[in-house]
Amino acid sequence: MMDMMDKDTGGPAFPMIGEDAKGMTLRDYHIAHAPEVPIGLRISGNKKRLSSLEIVVTWRSNYADAVIAEGKK
Repeated sequence: MMDMMDKDTGGPAFPMIGEDAKGMTLRDYHIAHAPEVPIGLRISGNKKRLSSLEIVVTWRSNYADAVIAEGKK
């Protein structure tokens, strides 16, 4: 699995005042709110012997990365 620290997080989802304030990133937010995995992707993913969890995680991560990239255009 890829190193998540190398991904652009998009910055904080809910900015807080203070240097030590940590919380959810925009990437985390979009991963949590990604749409359901399309049925066709589930079927093709299973042919590659991916687990259901791997399919969902990959789908949601790719969705979040695409949303962040689109927002930077």
